[in-house]
Amino acid sequence: MSSDGDSSIALSWWRVVHTRVWVRSAPSTKATAANVLTQGDVVCAACVSEVDGMPWARLADEELNYLADRPAAAYVLLDGKLLGLGQLCEPVAAVDAPPLQTWVLPHE
Repeated sequence: MSSDGDSSIALSWWRVVHTRVWVRSAPSTKATAANVLTQGDVVCAACVSEVDGMPWARLADEELNYLADRPAAAYVLLDGKLLGLGQLCEPVAAVDAPPLQTWVLPHE
C-alpha cells in the first residue's frame, strides 16, 4: 500500500474491532453506505488498497452474498485514524479464519 490506488492482491481476513463499520459501494467515506458490520464480525477481503491515505478492503465476491441487495462491489475502511476513529478492523491469521467452504449462498 505505497500510494493512492495501489493494491496488494492477496486474500486476507479481517475482524471488526470498532463498534460498527460501514460497508460502502466504493473506497470512499462519501460512497453509499448500504450495509454495516458489527464488532466481532470477520470478513474476507480480495485485496487491500490505500485511497486518500486510508486503507480499504474490497470484500471477496463470496462475501457479497451476505450483504443486502448483493452489491457489485463492497469496501470496508480498515483504519479510521485520519477521521479520528482509530483502528476499525484487525487482520486475522489465515489459520484462525473460517474455511472458505463454509460460505453458503443465502438461498441455499
